[in-house]
Amino acid sequence: MTEHTRQRSESDFRAPRRRFMRAVGGIGAAVGLAGLGSAQEGGAQSGSQQGGGQNGQQPTTYVLGGLTEHWVGLSPVVDAFHRQENPPLKFQPGEQYRVVWINLDGANHEFQILNRGGEELVATESTANVGEARSVDFRATQEMARYRCEYHPQTMIGDVQIGSEYATPTPAQTPSGNESGGGGGY
Repeated sequence: MTEHTRQRSESDFRAPRRRFMRAVGGIGAAVGLAGLGSAQEGGAQSGSQQGGGQNGQQPTTYVLGGLTEHWVGLSPVVDAFHRQENPPLKFQPGEQYRVVWINLDGANHEFQILNRGGEELVATESTANVGEARSVDFRATQEMARYRCEYHPQTMIGDVQIGSEYATPTPAQTPSGNESGGGGGY
């Protein structure tokens, strides 16, 4: 391998990694903005992990990262969701939910929830801008069966589980004992 080829190979690797790291760095800001936007819409705040929406409770918020290869679970920070590829979304019928997703790779993505027949029930706007976030608020129904990206339906697809929910971890249960989840990766 020539010196020029090796330098080019290293720079080809660094550019996508820098874009990815910038996008991941915006996750906290996007989650915070989702909470701010919901606060303006009636007092809801992102980050709540219990079923909500009734009697003034806050909606449960899921945060996903959009990569052409898959959705990646970013929040809640529980083993069955956090850092998992296409993790299941767990809903209680009649409860209020918010899904926030962040574009991690610069490809065009749009989050959709579908029924068993493949009909769209819930959707966000699309974006192809790295680091940009989209969100949607909705009330869960029995008809919800799966979620996907409109543009990458073969790879960015996951199940919706109606009638179940994730347990909220305590700080001692989260990786490295803090809310950020520690370490690298997603």
